[in-house]
Amino acid sequence: MVLTNLYIVIDARAGGIDQRIGINNLIAYRTLSDPHLGLLANVVGLYGFWRLGPALAKNLITGWPLVLLGILVVAGSGFYGAIKRRSSFSTSTWTRRNLLFILLCGILGILLAMGDQGPTGSVFRFAYLHVPFFVVMREPQKFLMLWAMVLALGFGMGIGGLKQAMRDGRVQKLLFIVILALPIIYQPLMFWGLSGQVQTSHYPKSWYSVRSMVNDRQGALLALPWHMYLAFPFTGHRVIANPASQFFGGNDIVGGNVELPNIFTTSTSERQAYLDYILPKGGEMTDFGALLKPLGVQYLALFKTVDWKKYSWLTHQHDMRLVYSSGSVELFLNRDFKGMAYESPATTSVSNLSQLIALARLYKLDNQTVVLGHVYPIESGQKVAAGDGSLGTIPEATIKQTSSTHFEVSSNSPGWVNIALPYDSGWKIGNISPVETASGTMAWYLGRGSYQGNFTPAFSSLAGDLFSLAVFLAGIATIVLTSIARRKVKES
Repeated sequence: MVLTNLYIVIDARAGGIDQRIGINNLIAYRTLSDPHLGLLANVVGLYGFWRLGPALAKNLITGWPLVLLGILVVAGSGFYGAIKRRSSFSTSTWTRRNLLFILLCGILGILLAMGDQGPTGSVFRFAYLHVPFFVVMREPQKFLMLWAMVLALGFGMGIGGLKQAMRDGRVQKLLFIVILALPIIYQPLMFWGLSGQVQTSHYPKSWYSVRSMVNDRQGALLALPWHMYLAFPFTGHRVIANPASQFFGGNDIVGGNVELPNIFTTSTSERQAYLDYILPKGGEMTDFGALLKPLGVQYLALFKTVDWKKYSWLTHQHDMRLVYSSGSVELFLNRDFKGMAYESPATTSVSNLSQLIALARLYKLDNQTVVLGHVYPIESGQKVAAGDGSLGTIPEATIKQTSSTHFEVSSNSPGWVNIALPYDSGWKIGNISPVETASGTMAWYLGRGSYQGNFTPAFSSLAGDLFSLAVFLAGIATIVLTSIARRKVKES
């Protein structure tokens, strides 16, 4: 199992985890208790998800604990009969040891689903803070999958065992109907899209109009309002993850701020932090597009939902032009856009982002690579990557991203080239890592010529994927061959 999932470990080690995880996350995503019966009953009943969502069946059924008790009795009788070898499930396939192990997994699932609140809370908290990759279970209710598996297996064995015990055919049929009705009574909302609570939403026509306008863009599209999760009129005002990046495609920038109690964001991206800082200050500026230039933002889409009116300052920007407006979205063109790559002869150091904003007001960040805290030299002490020197005369740096792990960039003259992609030390031109700019993007000091940029961790990630696939296929082959060998032994 560990080897099969090795690709997860390698991908995380190679690409890094761009989230800041701490104790506040554990608190925010805690499993919820039932207001009357407490945490344990809620978890055993397969409830407890931390976020409000569709109406829950238990809120509509007064006697839901009694229905749950009936399900538990049937599932418990199924395991008891199988373990005691009194049912048809007591075969060589289902040994007593297998069944006890499965039952133990279900109990463990209940304890873990209670997270840091249950009897094993201190162990869960220690694992969350110190065991690598355990943070992916920040929503402990996910562990209920183990308990759900045990319930399903036990319920099936219970029906089989009771059917064996009942010799009267009519009693069998009646009992079968009653028992089969228990899960339906327990979750009557699961049919027809949770009783109409889950429906297909359709994007407004104006979104398609905007997409047709930006389809051939060279730069990025910044989506506002700046929230990771927000409600839209076309979703019935249900809160969803910002769909802009999926709908418009290409190089889009959406909010990564979860905005939970005590957790504004979990992102470690400096580009995210840069936007978190400059967007609230947009009303103090008249050339906001200059601050977006290092990010390669060519268009800005403002969706008319939640707090969109606080971005009214966009219409007062000298370098932003409104090119489309409808009842659901406005589209602005950034006149300061220079491309996803542009050259600058020198670096400028600022000690904080406030100084960067002041610099943008004076010079609009033209011909400058701005870094935080220290200056990178461009004289003979700076290592220059070697290009192929095959260029004719070009007016500016150009970039072509051929995949998520590779790009080609051309530089007209020796100097700094700003690449409007999120900074990651895994990117390399030759064997040279990028410099992180104040806006969270990347820059290299390059000579005149063409260069290849590669995301080097991608190779180890691919190796991990192939290794895990090979282990999985080997496991399947082993199971099949073992089954064939057992069958031949029985036949002989």
